[in-house]
Amino acid sequence: MDRVIAKMINSILKYNLYLGAILGIYIFINPKQAVLLILGLFIGTGNFILSTIINSYLMKPGGALGAVKLITLARISVVVGIGTIIFLYNKLNVLSYAIGFTMHFIGIVIYGIRDSQKEGSE
Repeated sequence: MDRVIAKMINSILKYNLYLGAILGIYIFINPKQAVLLILGLFIGTGNFILSTIINSYLMKPGGALGAVKLITLARISVVVGIGTIIFLYNKLNVLSYAIGFTMHFIGIVIYGIRDSQKEGSE
């Protein structure tokens, strides 16, 4: 894996961990919803990291496209499977999971802003 990609993943993971810690405080207000938000955040972050690693290997010459398709299908199945289980348990709880899942984009945006500021100062 390229060093730049590894640095990006580490930075985004750090921002998402900070976000998870902030959501951890929400546990004292609404524990059930906070757990689903944190679960969604970490599933989304893990999905992003796997996707980034898989795609970085795919970009190399001789990348195994068939394996990538199978792994991508497995990742999507896990995310949907967890969402389905939550939906069957309580239909409104899936909204907390989905919000948590999309919250990892906050870490991506923060990384993008900070990275562009570093490039602008050079």
